Amino acid sequence: TGISTQDQGKTIDGNMQLYSVEKKQQQLLEGHAGCFGNVLTNDTEGPAGLFAFQERKQGTTTTKLHIMDVTKARGEGIPPPFKVNSEIQMPPDAPSDFAVALHLSEKHGVVFMVTKAGFLFIFDVASATMLVRTKVSQETIFISTYSALSGGCIFVNRKGAVMSVKVNEPSIVNYINNNLVQLPNRQEIAFNLAKRFGFPGADELFQ
Repeated sequence: TGISTQDQGKTIDGNMQLYSVEKKQQQLLEGHAGCFGNVLTNDTEGPAGLFAFQERKQGTTTTKLHIMDVTKARGEGIPPPFKVNSEIQMPPDAPSDFAVALHLSEKHGVVFMVTKAGFLFIFDVASATMLVRTKVSQETIFISTYSALSGGCIFVNRKGAVMSVKVNEPSIVNYINNNLVQLPNRQEIAFNLAKRFGFPGADELFQ
């Protein structure tokens, strides 16, 4: 991944190279960060081999999240592999902010996105719906890594502060149902997360 600017820093362009060792093919993507992971996306199959990336076309501030199955067979007569995307609503006070890292949580079925300006985003993998957008650091964040132990991520800011985040398992279902009233599909998201990843708080949804 590399970054550049064509307008003295008003917008920051990102460029990524995706390479398939098996097919010996490459694909160039306009975006700032991506990641791989094996995550449940439905109730009939095992974890899907996913690739997620944050896209922003050169010279624009429109930011999108793409999540797709890159391991499932493709061909005529075969159901298309899993693929979802959504536009990311960047903070009004930081419209040109960009991701320094994405992390697919195999443990919790979400995607973490950490940005340079210190924002944390959390998305539902199955629908690419944004569940959380919050400021976690007043200083620039420059590096982040996934934590397999917690299912969350760890990141470091410019002053050397090390911070970690993870899903609050006992409260995430109630949070989605009660706090994200603007989402018409919030009950479906909460139900699927609870069913697939064992979160409490969705007993009434199973009735």
